[in-house]
Amino acid sequence: MAQLSETGVLVTGGTSGLGRSMAHALVQAGAQVAVTSRNRDRALAAAAQLGAEVLGIELDVRDASSVSAAIESTYEKLGGLDVL
Repeated sequence: MAQLSETGVLVTGGTSGLGRSMAHALVQAGAQVAVTSRNRDRALAAAAQLGAEVLGIELDVRDASSVSAAIESTYEKLGGLDVL
């Protein structure tokens, strides 16, 4: 995988399964990664396991205001957002 330093990525469902695998690969490639879950504690736990720089964000994709808040938060904390 190409190096992705300074690339901000938000991975929905990044706490398990394919999303978690994708988040891990992105971290290994140097991307700045945020992982999401409907459960804040689960998002934070997964982020901590993936790396100190990974963000855990609460997000319910069924709720437009939750999506907006998660995108804004990720953008602010990562200094940009390149990939959803």
